[in-house]
Amino acid sequence: MNHISLLDTSRFGYKVAKINSLEHLLYETLFKLKQEGVRLIISRVPSENIQIINQMEDWGYHVKDVQLTYKFDLHKN
Repeated sequence: MNHISLLDTSRFGYKVAKINSLEHLLYETLFKLKQEGVRLIISRVPSENIQIINQMEDWGYHVKDVQLTYKFDLHKN
């Protein structure tokens, strides 16, 4: 499966991958991408998946950005 993001690679000027499927956040996938010359992996991981976040940090990855989404039903009183 190809995770290379052509848009982000063009934007940053070096190889960038995007993985938004938790089932692909495996050491083997990340290692393969590194071997292919990927310098940045962009991934959205829900904060309740702290085990995956901690595992990625153990592999040497760093949280660089956090997106916070608020939800409010305007039809509620």
